[in-house]
Amino acid sequence: MIVSYVSNKKFYKYMVVSLYSLLSKNNNVDKVYLICEDDRIDDIDKLRNVVDEYNNVEFCIICLDKYIEKYLNKNSLNYNNYYSNYCFGKLLLANIIPEDKVLYLDVDTIISSDISNIWKYNIDSYYCAGVKDFAISYRGNLNELGINDKYINSGVVVFNLDKIRKDGIVDRMFDVINRRKLMYPDQDALNIVCQYDILYLPNIYNVTYDVTLKMNNYSLAKIYHFAGKK
Repeated sequence: MIVSYVSNKKFYKYMVVSLYSLLSKNNNVDKVYLICEDDRIDDIDKLRNVVDEYNNVEFCIICLDKYIEKYLNKNSLNYNNYYSNYCFGKLLLANIIPEDKVLYLDVDTIISSDISNIWKYNIDSYYCAGVKDFAISYRGNLNELGINDKYINSGVVVFNLDKIRKDGIVDRMFDVINRRKLMYPDQDALNIVCQYDILYLPNIYNVTYDVTLKMNNYSLAKIYHFAGKK
């Protein structure tokens, strides 16, 4: 299983918790990518120390700045908004890492058990797979976004990087980001462009506050995602 995180230096120390929870519960992780702001600070060494406990896991660090500069227009209404520009890193993975498929995790996730089955879903005909974002129903603006149905939370996503590259999806997502003001820029752009080629995953793989309201048994969760103020 290939896993990627994206983070600016503010969140490296919190990512230590997520990374440890991932590796301590899953022995099928082959490689972890950290797409990051700065690899020269002490907290990066803490992350390396976590990975070093698991001899079979390769840890790759790639700085994101040059990719952001290439794709994100400084005149975009989504540039340096409430969310850091590093939120866009997940949308650039196909053009950053040489893999055909990757499991992306936000740094505010905790993996509670074996998640190897998430890697087994066949997404050959999809751009990505993720858990439905129930909060979108509160926003009530799917029509405004031009979305009929599929809308996933972007905190846990299995990306088909090969298909994304072949179909030029990165350029299409950033065209949306650079032209339109979006409430959740990375997540909205992902869903707008990929909506007809998204596979829904079971709720247990991305349990946010809103998902807990839809679950009968909270303890079944495999990935807890501490997203939003709640």
